[in-house]
Amino acid sequence: MIDALQDETLAKSDMREHERMKAARAPWESTWREIDELFPDGAGGFTPQSPGAIRGQQLYDVTHLTAAGRFAAAMLSITTPEQEQYIRPRFLDPEINKLRSVQLWCESAGARLYAMRHAVHTGFTTAAIEDWDQTGRYGTAPMWTDAIEGRGLFYRALHLSSCYIDVDFSGLVNRVHRQGDPRQVDELEDMFGYDALTPKMQKAIEDKKPHTTFEVIHVIAPNRDRDED
Repeated sequence: MIDALQDETLAKSDMREHERMKAARAPWESTWREIDELFPDGAGGFTPQSPGAIRGQQLYDVTHLTAAGRFAAAMLSITTPEQEQYIRPRFLDPEINKLRSVQLWCESAGARLYAMRHAVHTGFTTAAIEDWDQTGRYGTAPMWTDAIEGRGLFYRALHLSSCYIDVDFSGLVNRVHRQGDPRQVDELEDMFGYDALTPKMQKAIEDKKPHTTFEVIHVIAPNRDRDED
């Protein structure tokens, strides 16, 4: 175990932030639960459902469901069309962009970035359509982007009910807390590495109990202690 990754003071600070963010989001949740009643086909939700439960029995019109699907499809085709190379890097200096060698480099880099994003294993298109679908329902939607060592990028749309979002003074997102269902310890090891796990998690692995679950809050926030040199 790496002691630097087991910072109790930092963990307590993050938990205080988490409670604050939960309180700040609470007034919106009743509205989002009403939305869930109108969109029973969405994965996840603010109202817990029993396995196998029938949802949407109160619906008598599906116009809004059709509209949401069309909105998501339209926004996907406008912003990140899979049939078109839309990634076109440019430098801030317009004079540099006039150089033919720079233009060729940007074209090559854009094609490479496009291939990386739309590789089959990334799941980008599926995540993007789910992301736009949520945006149409709730007005915002979180997407998790990360990389697996030896494999590359992956994209996953997260349900808004599992995320708490905070912004900085300019209104830009600067902190996200994700609290979903309990995760198996073998998943946590794959995600964070053995050395980053708590002693109880490490013991579960050593005891050959990979399916032991733990509740985890995944915190994404600025690193105030980074070495800027």
